[in-house]
Amino acid sequence: MIRRNERLIAGIDEAGRGSVIGPLVVAIVVSTPDKIKTLKMLRVKDSKKLSRKKREEIYEQLLRHGFITESIEIQPRVIDRYARRSGGPGINSLEAEAFASLIIKTSPDIVYIDSPTKIAEEFGQLIRKRLGGYRCRLICEHGADASRPIVSAASIVAKVMRDNAIKRIKNMLGDLGSGYPSDKKTINALRELLRSEGGSSRFIRMSWRTIDALQPSLNDYSEK
Repeated sequence: MIRRNERLIAGIDEAGRGSVIGPLVVAIVVSTPDKIKTLKMLRVKDSKKLSRKKREEIYEQLLRHGFITESIEIQPRVIDRYARRSGGPGINSLEAEAFASLIIKTSPDIVYIDSPTKIAEEFGQLIRKRLGGYRCRLICEHGADASRPIVSAASIVAKVMRDNAIKRIKNMLGDLGSGYPSDKKTINALRELLRSEGGSSRFIRMSWRTIDALQPSLNDYSEK
């Protein structure tokens, strides 16, 4: 168990940033320096390189070994509000706010962050501006989910939480694939969801260009 008087190291990452269906999930994993070796023993790595079953196994192990884990689900309506196409400040600003919230909540001394942009320092500044009076050492790196075990652990937690969210949506709406625009099953499901009535649009990021691309086919359908 982690004691609050110990020096704390944290990693932060997200899952679902590019998805057109479902939430964006951000997660933090907090550890003491001596527990970092446990992450290597668990063979944590970037969640994209692990099967769903393996991610879930490692997540359970993280809890069993006493790592602090926290996550935030950001729903499509909030993402749409932040999207530049909707006149918002951008998804980077949204992520920075969520990351800062997790940092303040868990109070780590050192935080490693996977930057969504190669200009990592710029993203780091977005987070620092949102920390208020809280001070910690912030290390923001592009690709940290692959190079930093504590960030890899956070990527696993975020992906497990995202998978669970998508599972809940599928239980309500049926199989809609991964939720990403590159998935043909997702695109086909989107067509049906956009034609239907019943509030399913709350699960869709309506500001995404993917939705624009579907509009011609939807119009053709409605004219038949």
